[in-house]
Amino acid sequence: MRITIFLSILLFHLVVFGHQAKTKEKKEQSNEISNEHGKDKNSLQKKLDLELKKLTSRGKINFPKRKQKEKNKEQSNMRQTTDIAHFINEITTTALRYAQNSGHSLVIDEKFCPFRKVKCDKKNKYRSEDGICNNLDSPLKGSANTPYKRILSPANDDNLNSPRSKSVSGQNLPNPRTISLNLSPPSNANSFEMHVSQIYALFGQFFIHDSALTSATTDKLGDEIQCTCESEDSVCFSVVWPANDMYLDQKCMKVTRSSATFPDFDCSVSYREQLNLLSSFIDGSAIYGLNKERSDELRTLSQGLMKTSEPTINGVKVTNGSYLPLSDDTCSATDQTTFNCFKAGEVRTSENLALVSMHTLFLREHNRVAKILAILNPSWNDEKLYQETRNIVIAILQHIIYNEWLPMVIGDNSLSPDLTKTEYYSGYDSNVKLELRPLNWPHNQCADKTIYANFGDNKIFKGKKLFIKNNNKFKTLYLAIGAWRY
Repeated sequence: MRITIFLSILLFHLVVFGHQAKTKEKKEQSNEISNEHGKDKNSLQKKLDLELKKLTSRGKINFPKRKQKEKNKEQSNMRQTTDIAHFINEITTTALRYAQNSGHSLVIDEKFCPFRKVKCDKKNKYRSEDGICNNLDSPLKGSANTPYKRILSPANDDNLNSPRSKSVSGQNLPNPRTISLNLSPPSNANSFEMHVSQIYALFGQFFIHDSALTSATTDKLGDEIQCTCESEDSVCFSVVWPANDMYLDQKCMKVTRSSATFPDFDCSVSYREQLNLLSSFIDGSAIYGLNKERSDELRTLSQGLMKTSEPTINGVKVTNGSYLPLSDDTCSATDQTTFNCFKAGEVRTSENLALVSMHTLFLREHNRVAKILAILNPSWNDEKLYQETRNIVIAILQHIIYNEWLPMVIGDNSLSPDLTKTEYYSGYDSNVKLELRPLNWPHNQCADKTIYANFGDNKIFKGKKLFIKNNNKFKTLYLAIGAWRY
């Protein structure tokens, strides 16, 4: 009996000791793994810092400049980038590559973050060309070359960088062109809108070009990567055309991925975001330029006027009147004749002749107002005349959008301030979120009120309803579904 009890106690201690030994061994292994992971993370962090240091030491102003060169017709109206956007893309893609391969949460040191602190001149009474310092408390908010903001969180395949490829059911996403044809089948009958004219859609496109221009992925020289239908490049997402598409005879729609940026000004490596080359404000960027360099190219630097051109063929003037200045890009349909594109505040001016006409109207309005101000204020110099005229023209643009165009979009005047009452607001709320949150309206347009989404094409269909809350009332905005961010 005593032997049995002794053996039982001995066995119990052996089991407990063995368990404690295994627990200690597992803890030591766990510590070793943790230490290894820590070493790996520290090693990767050091490698990332070293690579970012090399990129930063080159400096965004020393990056390869995109040479001014004549582009062929296919290239003339491609999305473009800026030297700053090129720099941000280089920094961001490097950080994402390390994070994607490591599985670790990496940190971008403040000295490598491309979104630097800005000091504003509070005495400056005029808008900056790129929107910086519109908000004195947060100078970069809403400015050019900053990230878009999202309404919903991204749904990347790897939660970081890879574009979404699967639906919620796990199936492959359908072809975008197929979706477009199903949601917006071309009508066999001609449809006429009796309440608005075609200029409604064209002004909408002009307005969009004043507040949003997504930067394209570029090569080492800063030129947009040209994707082909067969390209297997990771930045190419060309849409293969359905075989049964009876409306467009083409192999694919060539699509180059948007360039990368961090989602915030702290440069958190949480997911890939897209970069807006324009300011989010209604500030006449499409008229006056997306930065000071572009603005100076458009000015005569005399009497507050902007540059114009007179149309000629073989040196012979073909019509009277002032038109947009000419750019170095060609808009010729063939290689035999060279017709230059027009130049304005941003790069998509010559997408279509109707858009050119809208730009021309605002150019002429600027010069008309500047001439009147010069007569009324003979002591004003060029800069004063230009900036005061710019303020007036921007105010005209804002008035048209809020009091004439938006009421057509939403169906009433609830967003239009009544300047005869107390609805006019002269203050400034620095807490307002200024960054653009695009709804990505497609180039197929929608709806009950015939809204031309992203305002390029003339296809009309019944769209999906999006309810927006405004002034404590729910209003219905009809939107088409079809465009995407990638």
